[in-house]
Amino acid sequence: MIMQKTLNLQLGLPKSEFTVKKILKQGVIKVGDVLLLIEDNNGIVIEYSCPINGINFYPLIKENDRINSGQSIYTYEITIDTNVKSYVDDKIWDLAIATNAVFKGLLGSMGQSGQIASRTVKLKTELNVKNGIERLLDDISNSFQSLDENDGLQDGDVVVVAEKPYAVAQNRLLPIKYIYDRDPKKMIESDRKEYLKEVSLLLDSPMEEEDLILADAYTDDPELGMMCTMGAYNHNLLAHLTAKKIREKTGKSVDVVISDTDTGIDVRKMIIGCITLGATPIGATKGLSLYECMRAACAAEFGRGSKYRIPIIICKPAERCRNRIDMGEHRGYDGKLKYSIEGKIAFD
Repeated sequence: MIMQKTLNLQLGLPKSEFTVKKILKQGVIKVGDVLLLIEDNNGIVIEYSCPINGINFYPLIKENDRINSGQSIYTYEITIDTNVKSYVDDKIWDLAIATNAVFKGLLGSMGQSGQIASRTVKLKTELNVKNGIERLLDDISNSFQSLDENDGLQDGDVVVVAEKPYAVAQNRLLPIKYIYDRDPKKMIESDRKEYLKEVSLLLDSPMEEEDLILADAYTDDPELGMMCTMGAYNHNLLAHLTAKKIREKTGKSVDVVISDTDTGIDVRKMIIGCITLGATPIGATKGLSLYECMRAACAAEFGRGSKYRIPIIICKPAERCRNRIDMGEHRGYDGKLKYSIEGKIAFD
């Protein structure tokens, strides 16, 4: 791909004036080639060298012209690798989609949106997190009984559950010193990877670098003292098991998103392989696109919180978005959501 650009004179102070004495080169130019001989107001002749590579360099000026610093002096062309351009375009769109998910999620939390999260229902409940995953799944699926007819669970709803309860239920806990004394969210990547080797030896289930970004303080445990969570294990499977248990207990087919407030932005580390803003969907069932997961996670983020004891948010979709293929099913791969496996964020 060929792109035409303009080369400006970068010499002296703004508005400095020069006289063009001689135009030396045009056509194919390399960095360092002398383009012009120009004379300043003190009569000093200066060789002006090209700062870039390019082709089809053609002067916009002629000899004896008076020119200013910052003035356009040449047009030229550069060749852009179409693969690079496509990659850059994709990343710009990924960022735009993540940004849109935040704003649409905010509107959804206010009851003013559409698609996968037109409004939200806050579910204030105490989940039993100290007796394993099965007990946690029972508590989640039983918690919908307190809702009235208007807010009650319906087929096609999206249930967003905070990530931390799963981590606690899986006993992925360590003493608080592991994030207070050496905070992994304030480490450079190489140090964080070394720290991962140390911390991984302390847990019974596998850990990834992204789990250190999800690490968070946990309430003071009367038996264990102040602890921290180290991210749950196998979020996609947990989301499927949650949806399955909800269907068993309520008869409703829903999709489940497990999300967290962390995005990795502060350490320039993407948790699921693409930029997420406001909140990150860590795991989900198969009925949602990655964008819909992001949108639901953001809608939930504006409504829940550990201080308010709201670990579950129901996203109520627009009616046309209720019937989804593979709703509640396993996503097809274990672990966290992965952009590299999904292949895209939104629909083509």
